[in-house]
Amino acid sequence: MKFMSFLEDLQQNFTGEIDSGEVIRGIHATDASHYQIMPLAVACPTNEMDVQAALTCCYQHKVPLTPRGAATSLSGQTQGPGLVLDLTRHMDQCLEIDPENRTARVQPGLIRDQLNLQAATHGLQFAPDPATGSRATVGGMAGNNSSGTRSLLYGITSDHVLGCRLALANGEVLELGPRFLKDWKTDPAHEYFKALRNLVDIHRAEIEKRFPKVMRRVSGYALDAFLDDPNTTPWNLARLICGSEGSLGVITELTLNLVPLPKSTGLVAVHYHDLMDALRNVEPMIQHGPSAIELMDHTVLREAQRNPSTREIADFIEAEPQAMLLVEFFGENEADISRKAEALISTLQKEGLAYAMPYFGSVESQKRVWDVRRLGLGLITNVRGATKGQAIIEDACIPLPHLPDYIAEVLEKCWEEEVNLVLYAHASVGVLHARPELDLHKTEDIAKMRRIAEYAFRRCVHYGGAWAGEHGDGMVRGEFIPKFFGPQIYQAFKEVKKLFDPDQDKMAW
Repeated sequence: MKFMSFLEDLQQNFTGEIDSGEVIRGIHATDASHYQIMPLAVACPTNEMDVQAALTCCYQHKVPLTPRGAATSLSGQTQGPGLVLDLTRHMDQCLEIDPENRTARVQPGLIRDQLNLQAATHGLQFAPDPATGSRATVGGMAGNNSSGTRSLLYGITSDHVLGCRLALANGEVLELGPRFLKDWKTDPAHEYFKALRNLVDIHRAEIEKRFPKVMRRVSGYALDAFLDDPNTTPWNLARLICGSEGSLGVITELTLNLVPLPKSTGLVAVHYHDLMDALRNVEPMIQHGPSAIELMDHTVLREAQRNPSTREIADFIEAEPQAMLLVEFFGENEADISRKAEALISTLQKEGLAYAMPYFGSVESQKRVWDVRRLGLGLITNVRGATKGQAIIEDACIPLPHLPDYIAEVLEKCWEEEVNLVLYAHASVGVLHARPELDLHKTEDIAKMRRIAEYAFRRCVHYGGAWAGEHGDGMVRGEFIPKFFGPQIYQAFKEVKKLFDPDQDKMAW
């Protein structure tokens, strides 16, 4: 009866679709992670007022609400036991592009690549580029603080979010954007700014000590983004929302920074007989000014050559490399790109670590190579059988000087457990997606998963890395937050949550 009363109240002020049928609930019970939670119902809002109505109803009935984009989450952030708010069906529009100021105003359900199709007509793009960009929503990217292949050049989503509209648990809507102290004093969100400033002042020393000194850090709430003096540096509370994984409110609109499209690009596919040689080459390669350095290990490359969907476009792979680094350059023209690539190839030939380094200058040839890289996750998760690369430790960001040692130690641990480890992705910034191949139907493999995760976590902390470098905390890494940040910062996180959602501990479902 409680459930029926909740649905009846929700339908009174909600103009979008509401579905409590088993099929739709079942679809929304899963995402790209290995978790599954059946929600009470799924609602598809048509506008901000619908979002407010859903939040208000959930607030009154003490039902938890989970906002959801394309559900590309690998860490388990887009499922919940209460109401799932699917923002992709209706709130998926680009509201405005301002080419002069290089900004876009968008709804949260807009797909990243669709935004960029429109921005490209002005020679612009929304820079963060996860491999799932053809389906990932901009709201989901903000909630997860996504980055992607070229974060070495462009940073992460929070670096490009200029502001947002945020609907809180009680239905209140905040307009968040950069403000100096003098502007915050008259802003409707002043109380939130004041409380956050007080919180940062109290925990300043511990924030400076505990937050990792790497660019790709998306764990917890971004308190380290507010260490500057708001008298001289504007505070943008939208940065706090980025990476909050829907736990502080529902984004209903975003204002984004756009950047110019590159004038010219080139790509070198560097082949190695030894994985560690590839990893040791990453840091020196940064001196050549690449826009990206992506790694694919022997498992990904082998599957690319076997899989019917990639076999034809994987013809650039020479012999049987144990690892490959894709090194991309941006430049003013083809001659500029060619000069950079030749300098890298000359250095590699002198070192003698790599055995092949073909250069791809045309757009079509580069696309074929990047398509193989982009399909890497699918290649290792769609292999036959129940044993697959699992997303349990794949998100650590390790400072580049320590990356080879960290990977060597994790490999050794996996060998001890008789588990193959698959490696791919963002070598340029120390975020290698390391996936142990496990069958989670087996009790013994679940135990191995626990032992490998605990070991990798300890080594990540030892090297000063971030445990969540791209895919966020979610359910898979949430339990590590208190251990990673310590009791003082963890308490500060709880206070941030209480600030935006003061009744969050009174959920009845």
